[in-house]
Amino acid sequence: MTLEALDCPTARLSLSSVVNFRDAVGHPRPLAGHGGAALRPGQFYRSGTLDPDEADSSLLSGLPVSLVVDLRTPWEVERRPDRVPPGARYAHISVLGSGTQAEQAVYGHIPDPDEARESLRKLNRGFVTDPEQRDQFRAVFHAFAEADGAGPNGAVVFHCSYGKDRSGWTAAMLLFIAGVSDSDVLADYLLSNAFLAEVNRTRLEQAQAQDGPEAANARAPIFEVHPDYLGTGLAQVERDYGTVDEYLRRGLGLDEQVLGRLREKLLR
Repeated sequence: MTLEALDCPTARLSLSSVVNFRDAVGHPRPLAGHGGAALRPGQFYRSGTLDPDEADSSLLSGLPVSLVVDLRTPWEVERRPDRVPPGARYAHISVLGSGTQAEQAVYGHIPDPDEARESLRKLNRGFVTDPEQRDQFRAVFHAFAEADGAGPNGAVVFHCSYGKDRSGWTAAMLLFIAGVSDSDVLADYLLSNAFLAEVNRTRLEQAQAQDGPEAANARAPIFEVHPDYLGTGLAQVERDYGTVDEYLRRGLGLDEQVLGRLREKLLR
C-alpha cells in the first residue's frame, strides 16, 4: 500500500537524461515498511547508466550523492562510463561477476521470444544460485550500509544499464529489508516498464531496422520486466533458503549489523 497522503519532492525527482531514474523506496511516494512506517526517501536512487546532461548533473549535485554503485559488467563500463557527481565516491561492483555466462543471457543471440523470456528468468535464478554473484551482492549491500549516514549527505545511486534487472533485484531486496509487502515490491519492480516505455520503443525500432522484424521481436521481451522474471528469482530463494531474510543472511552473508544499518537508512 502506498502512502497517498505523503508528499515528498525527492521521491518524485526524475532525470530526463538518465533512463529509469527514481527513488528506490517508491515512486511517486514512498512505500510503507515494517509496522506501516513510511520509508525514508532521498537515501537510495536506482537508475540506468549514470550519464546525466549538464542540467541533470546540477540536480544530482543538489541531493547530494555520496556514493555511486555501478552494477554493470566491465565491458559495459568501458563502453559507456559513468559521469559521477562531484564529491561522490564511485564503486564498480559487477553483480554478474567476471564470467561471461550470465552476461550472455542478456547480450547473446536470442532466437525467439520464449528464449528471451527464459534468459531473464535464468538471470534472476543466478542472483540466488551463483556463488560469485552472491558474493558481489554481499559487497553491494555492505557498500550501502557503509555509505555516509542517513540524511541529505547520504544519498546512494545504484544502477545497471537500464535499471531494471540487476537494479530491480537490488531494489527489491532493499524493500524486503525494510518490510515492504510482496505486492508492493512487485508493483515497484514493474514500474520499469513505464519508465522505459519510450526508450524501449526506440530500441525496438532500431533493432527492426538493423536486424529485421523477426529478430527484433525475438529480443523484445528482454527490454521489459515481467512478474515471472522476479518471481523466478524469488521462487529460487524459497527453494534454497526458505525466506528472503534467510537468503540475505545465509546466502549473501549479511549480519544483523549490516541489515540493521540498512533499516536505519530506509525507515523513518
